[in-house]
Amino acid sequence: DKYDKFPKHELSETALKPLLGESIFTTNGPVWERQRRMLDPAFGQAKLKEVFTLMTGGADAMVERLDAVEDGGIADIEIEMTHVTADIILRTILSESLEGEGARKIFNAFNLFQEHAVVMIQLSFFRLPLWLVPRPYLIWKRTGKEIRELLAVPIRKRFEAHQRGENGGHKDILQSLLETKDPEDGSVYTLEELVDQVAMLFLAGHETSASALSWSLFLLAKCPEIQEKLHKETCDLLGDRQPEFKDIPRHRQIRNVFRE
Repeated sequence: DKYDKFPKHELSETALKPLLGESIFTTNGPVWERQRRMLDPAFGQAKLKEVFTLMTGGADAMVERLDAVEDGGIADIEIEMTHVTADIILRTILSESLEGEGARKIFNAFNLFQEHAVVMIQLSFFRLPLWLVPRPYLIWKRTGKEIRELLAVPIRKRFEAHQRGENGGHKDILQSLLETKDPEDGSVYTLEELVDQVAMLFLAGHETSASALSWSLFLLAKCPEIQEKLHKETCDLLGDRQPEFKDIPRHRQIRNVFRE
């Protein structure tokens, strides 16, 4: 209700605009207001229940990767959590797996973009020109552009199909964004705006979850008795079957870990 009291700082725009364009993360005022009006109903339609099977697909792929690690071998769990969360985000937004070549390129370019965006923020904070560090500056600009171009390929295909009245049976977040309209003037997202918002969702959606999962697993490794409780709870609830959306509130111990 008081969003006008908390505008985005110019440093956010400087660091993120090459990737996010005019997304809800970088805008203020009337542009932001329109985007918020349109994102709200889009997420109302893209109910978690509808994309749950897309999420479990990403989890299954993660289990396969971890099962392939030799007994006694070492797997960097932070990298794995970053992989699985990025995979799940792409599946729920675009119905595409990270195992695909394009998705993997997005993942790698995104890591480079984040690394060099920090340098750009530091320079901007001290009012220094960004070209003072030419290599990080060029990598930052190039990777932002590369990610947008990679995202634009499946988005453009779906956008044009939607313009022709074709749905394709998708029930992901992109489909909700394609169908949403501004409740005030009835306008819809342009292709460029869709790329902006999808890039923003990818940025916002995977690193935060990856950090939470990595930290939780680190703490559980320090508390093996709680780790065993969580394992038993899952086995008792699921047995050999796949998890379903209705199972989520029944995992009380796991919910308590994440609440803490």
